[in-house]
Amino acid sequence: MGSVGIGSALRPFDIGDAVSSQGPVVRRARGFTLIELLVVVAVVSILAALLLPMVQEGLNAATATACKSGLRQIGMALQSYRQDFRRIFPRWGQARWPGDTSHGGSNGGHLLMPSALFHRYLDQESEVWICPSDPTGQSRGTAWWVCSYQVNGNLNSLPDHKIRRTSAVVTVADCWDDWGWFEFPDTDPGGSDAPYKIPHHEAYNRHSNGMNCLFFDAHVEWRRPGHTCEADFTPKPLQ
Repeated sequence: MGSVGIGSALRPFDIGDAVSSQGPVVRRARGFTLIELLVVVAVVSILAALLLPMVQEGLNAATATACKSGLRQIGMALQSYRQDFRRIFPRWGQARWPGDTSHGGSNGGHLLMPSALFHRYLDQESEVWICPSDPTGQSRGTAWWVCSYQVNGNLNSLPDHKIRRTSAVVTVADCWDDWGWFEFPDTDPGGSDAPYKIPHHEAYNRHSNGMNCLFFDAHVEWRRPGHTCEADFTPKPLQ
């Protein structure tokens, strides 16, 4: 009988030494339990619920910024137009020449849309006049019949020196139809299309429950439609 060394006698038992009648024991990888999977799913759901509003808010901010950029381009085009036409604001309802129907509209094809008035000053006419948050903007027809914004009809044909409070008067703003011009007073028996008259209309709430407005001095500002008033669309202080 051979002698056994003290070191080998005291060596800790290793599971690798275990054997069975079928050979060495094979270790198997341990999988996830049902409870662990449910916990993971719950954590992912909570994170998604927290992050999705932030992602949506970021997308809304991006489209609002693009909208403001488009309005600033329209503002620059409006300034160029006034410089070319003796500092006079555009006249709504005009045609380019008597009998012109190529840029038609409502009045028998003779109404010149704002997008057509500023055509020479804008490189990408149809894109600029469509708000990225307008769900119907891309299906509004031909290059001139596209308009996510309306121009203030109260400023119709007015020279610059008669327009007071230039930083407080809206010239162009988000709108809800293709007409292209805000009318005051509105001739539609159904009521005015002004944002302070129908503040809950979706077109006036495209950007975080508000609308983007271009003012006469060319700055762009976000406004809640219910916080606008008649004075915002009037070229001089109300009497």
